[in-house]
Amino acid sequence: MLTIVFFQLRKRTTQTYVKKEKELAKIEANSSYVELFSHIPVYQDSVFRIYIANLTGDDEIIYLRKDILTEQQEKSKFFLHVYPVNKELLSDNKLGNLSYDFKSNFESFKYLGEDYFVAHRDLPEIAINKINTGQYGFKGDGKISWKTKDLLTQEDIIRTLQANKVKAFQFN
Repeated sequence: MLTIVFFQLRKRTTQTYVKKEKELAKIEANSSYVELFSHIPVYQDSVFRIYIANLTGDDEIIYLRKDILTEQQEKSKFFLHVYPVNKELLSDNKLGNLSYDFKSNFESFKYLGEDYFVAHRDLPEIAINKINTGQYGFKGDGKISWKTKDLLTQEDIIRTLQANKVKAFQFN
């Protein structure tokens, strides 16, 4: 019985220490994007984790990369193609999406001794049905160097936002 109490106290002490260490690391990171670590990404693969969150006052799509950023990733333009719920917003657009492409705008921060890189873009204030996103090659040849495996659908995004306790108006 005494052994069980000892291990429970030891476990609680360790948990308290880890929690304090993470809180100090958040302060030292000096970035609002450290809050992403308490969120579930809407998409992730070996290159990026993608989040939709409102950490800076605007609803954003956020691309997070851990450890290193290649020259191609750093210099490549992102493509962000939004498929609106309201098809009238497309006018004569035959592609069925609105383009919100943007130049790489990576910011970096350290968290718990690891390097992180974040690129982000405000989302349009429209109801969104699907998102197609990725990065072009940095030679300007229009080739795609990375993209999500599947389109990010409204249903999947809403489910993830609800799990994260985030309300994003453009998905309703």
